[in-house]
Amino acid sequence: MVNARMWMDVNYPRRNRKNVKKIDVNKKNLEGCLDLSDFVNLEELYCQENKLTSLVISDGCSFSTIDACENKLEKVDFLNKIKKPEILKRLIISNNNFSPCRLDIFARFINLEHLSIGTWNYKTMGEKRYNHFTGSLEPLKILTKLKSLYIEETDIDGGLEYLPDTVETILCSCEREGAKVKSIDDELSPFKDRLKSWRMVQGLNREKQELEQDIFSLQEKFRLDSKEVERLSKRNKELEEENWILCEKLEKIQLKGAKIDEKVRIKKNELERIKSKLETKLENEFQTSFLENLLVSHEQIIRLKGGNQQIINLSQKQLDKAKEKLGEKLSEEEISKICQVQSELIRLEIELEKEEILEANAEVPLNK
Repeated sequence: MVNARMWMDVNYPRRNRKNVKKIDVNKKNLEGCLDLSDFVNLEELYCQENKLTSLVISDGCSFSTIDACENKLEKVDFLNKIKKPEILKRLIISNNNFSPCRLDIFARFINLEHLSIGTWNYKTMGEKRYNHFTGSLEPLKILTKLKSLYIEETDIDGGLEYLPDTVETILCSCEREGAKVKSIDDELSPFKDRLKSWRMVQGLNREKQELEQDIFSLQEKFRLDSKEVERLSKRNKELEEENWILCEKLEKIQLKGAKIDEKVRIKKNELERIKSKLETKLENEFQTSFLENLLVSHEQIIRLKGGNQQIINLSQKQLDKAKEKLGEKLSEEEISKICQVQSELIRLEIELEKEEILEANAEVPLNK
């Protein structure tokens, strides 16, 4: 290891420091405090992959870039000394050991384009070293030029709705047990971190909620005439249909390249979504029971294919009866659709079961 202060004294003579605008000390095996207080005109700092425990900068510095990732830094106080925060565009301080801190400290860097404050080095996490940033993303709402945000393994637990629309990429993976960023990761996981798709769904849901509230308020206060109610209701149904189509598109995107267990989960969600929609068209529990009978008997026929013909024939009679009763409220297309999705789900489940059996057999040691 090399003492940072001594190395800087040798390589950056004090008489020349006021003229230095860029420092690159990446991978120099430096440890201790990196004192830059004499570099009054410094604009770019690159000091990644060292063992630095603290940074000291000049009160007059106006940075455009700071890259101090993969060190042992514990405090972000050095950021408060930046004289012109609006100049900073790239701040990379991931893979350190910062003590618990909310994101308010970054709010004054209004022109920031890239912010990386997470931890993706699993070796340091194994040593219990990671960045302890906490709270909501709300303080970042005024960073209207932010494009990428990396918050892996932190304890930031919400506030996606506050991020400016300029943010195109957000990394929030979590392997550390107890990492609160998991709540954000879970919220984005159905969209495979596709922030744009998440925003589209949120926008549709907000518009739908607003319309529903409009309908309720107007009915209560002004006793809307029937034509206005009909118009708003029609628009509400249109939004529901748009949301339905969007969900189908997202499910198709998620199925591409997904593993078999992920495909099963996605297809289960699709089946449940279709089932819930059909249940709204059924008037009572008696009619709903025929939908359950439809799914049960249909699954038996598929899984028993080539098996006991007597049971298959009985299941076929139950299936036909369920279709007949449901046909009083549902269209033939709706009934065919839920059967089709269930067939796809069962085929995926059978494929997954086969894979699990093969994996289990592979783990059993051969007898000598």
